[in-house]
Amino acid sequence: MSDSDRLRRGFMSLVGGSMATALAGCTSDESPNGENDENGEREVVWVQNEVARTADPHKVTDLQTQVVTINRYDALLYLTEDGTVTDHLATDWESEEEGRVWTFTLRDDVEFHSGNELTADDVAYSMERALAIAEGDSDQWRDVLDPEGIDVVDDYTIRFELDQPFGPFLQTLIRLTIVDSDLVRENETDGDHGEYGDFGQEFLDEETAGSGPYTLAESGEDEIIFERFDGYWRGWEENQFDRARMVRVPEESTVRLMMERGEADITTATLTPEAFEEMGEYDNVEIVTADRLDLFYIPFNTEKPPLDDRNVREAFAYSIDYATINDLIRPEDPIASGPVPQAMPGHNGDLDPYEQDLDRAQEALDRSDYTVEEINDIGIEHVFIASVPYMENIGLVFSEGLNELGIDVELNGQEWPTITERAVDPETAPHTQQLYVFAAYPSPDVYTSGMFHPSAFGTLNGVSHYTTDEIESVLDEARTTSNTEERRELYNVAQELIWEGYPAAFVANPDLQIAKNTSLGGYQHKGVTGYDYYWWDMHHE
Repeated sequence: MSDSDRLRRGFMSLVGGSMATALAGCTSDESPNGENDENGEREVVWVQNEVARTADPHKVTDLQTQVVTINRYDALLYLTEDGTVTDHLATDWESEEEGRVWTFTLRDDVEFHSGNELTADDVAYSMERALAIAEGDSDQWRDVLDPEGIDVVDDYTIRFELDQPFGPFLQTLIRLTIVDSDLVRENETDGDHGEYGDFGQEFLDEETAGSGPYTLAESGEDEIIFERFDGYWRGWEENQFDRARMVRVPEESTVRLMMERGEADITTATLTPEAFEEMGEYDNVEIVTADRLDLFYIPFNTEKPPLDDRNVREAFAYSIDYATINDLIRPEDPIASGPVPQAMPGHNGDLDPYEQDLDRAQEALDRSDYTVEEINDIGIEHVFIASVPYMENIGLVFSEGLNELGIDVELNGQEWPTITERAVDPETAPHTQQLYVFAAYPSPDVYTSGMFHPSAFGTLNGVSHYTTDEIESVLDEARTTSNTEERRELYNVAQELIWEGYPAAFVANPDLQIAKNTSLGGYQHKGVTGYDYYWWDMHHE
């Protein structure tokens, strides 16, 4: 049965009965913690707010799509538990010309799910595909690498000749997922990419062409099921998982019940503090807390009046009750100070957090080109994720601050796919919204170039559509500087320039907090999006 057949079959069955099954309790064939299913297979269950919208590995935009991708595909490099880059498909590498030319030696024993061998041709095709599609993580490479700079030296050697040195290049390659080029090319249809047609986009939206530890078995609106790939090059131990399930559970009370009954193994981090406090009392649950390289922020759409005015943005930034919002997310966690999270190496520690100061907000509003009446005539739309329990309350706190200035706010709770679709175009994006930015790779570049450089515009993280000539110039220099200390200083300058422009309200750097079953072993917090939910690492003890 093909993946697409499973997708269709899974959709019909899951809509009808998945949640009822999830809440029915353990049958006599199951262990109390849900370790094995009725067929005796070892299974891990992750409960979270959303299910991935696409299966294409070069279009990932969020946590869910990252998890779907890293469990079905291998990247060129991998990430250790301490956040450093290590070998994976590439076993060795060297750089020349101050980091402009990179040569990688590949493993010679990797098999795709199709049975095809993974070679340098697949790496080249994957990078060319990512650059051409220009979605997902490709903004990391588009300004520094042309397809002509991709060179297949031999079957197991690939060389990238960059247009100029790119300091974080090695770190970004944990996001270069490799597809089976023979399989994808066989399934290309008409498209905008010359001889490559659609680059297999229609095919990869439903099928898998990876070499990762799991294949996609079934997918629907409420659940995605993975099955292990027996031929995985890293091998398997007896206690590793045969299956993994991503289950969409928007009701927090249901998440608590599933964890208490042992029907789920691990949660997402986007639950209320009260939920974690309660689950921490369960005998079979432990709460994991760690530093996280995340930013929760409220971006301002600077292409849309009145937020095209810096003074209005300053007024918005100083109207917000940051302490109350932080209490709603994770009490006692630090308020963000600038765009780069405080736990990220390269954070500019000289920046102060924004704070609520209604007098300063009013003064900024008085300096602006807009009156309160004009702003209210325009109408401020503020969007939040409807499926995340505390998001509406954050929206209420945000609107209350602006109400103090006489500004009305329309609060609009929407589903995640709608939010991401609207965000790419400043015309359709709302004035303000509530978003997390997760570390795609361990570098301040994610939160500077990845948000406030023109190359980021049209992506979810570039939703502010804010930059200046000076910011762009500093970031270009930072990215092309090979000296680590010089690069760090340039990123510090960029952070200060961004902070001074008020393109967003930088709200919180919440610590990681997730609940997991005490029997779940092998969980590793790596700090980078998706890698915490790499099922091959985990097992039941």
